[in-house]
Amino acid sequence: MNNNIEKITYITDSKKWIEKFIIKHNICPFASRSFKEKKIFYDVELAEDFKTITKQVLHIVNKLLADKGNIISNAFVIIPNIGSFEDYLDLYYHLEDLLEAAEIDDTIQLASFHPEYQYADTEINDHGNYRNRSPYPMIHILRAEEVAEAVARFGNTEKVSQVNIALLKSMKLEEIKKID
Repeated sequence: MNNNIEKITYITDSKKWIEKFIIKHNICPFASRSFKEKKIFYDVELAEDFKTITKQVLHIVNKLLADKGNIISNAFVIIPNIGSFEDYLDLYYHLEDLLEAAEIDDTIQLASFHPEYQYADTEINDHGNYRNRSPYPMIHILRAEEVAEAVARFGNTEKVSQVNIALLKSMKLEEIKKID
């Protein structure tokens, strides 16, 4: 398959997941605004190696930092060829360490999504894991300022996780798995 067509497919599938799962079920109460305003930047990195993926994620981070007009609210870097969930987590924590070392972790935050996402101390099919299960591995790059504003508008965000788990537990796994 042509790389451009492949990338378009990854982006289309990811947008569908955001709309039909994250927004429809209010998994993230902050997602709707930037999605509807088309202020999310999507990128696909087909490489498998950490160095290339890291370079691309940092390129997108710099793109957000340079965008003083906030034309781009946040970004998803879709990395379908990263390998196992453990490999993905190694990359994710490496990226977080780089943001901290560059002293921009108070400006840029990362969120983690993967088709095999599993929270510590949960079973593989625990309904709560589906909060972060996406069609493809992806790194969500967020502006910390926008996250803080959204939290201030929303109020007690600790309840979001609890509400999501209750919602997902009320659904059958087959029903959740069809959403993508």
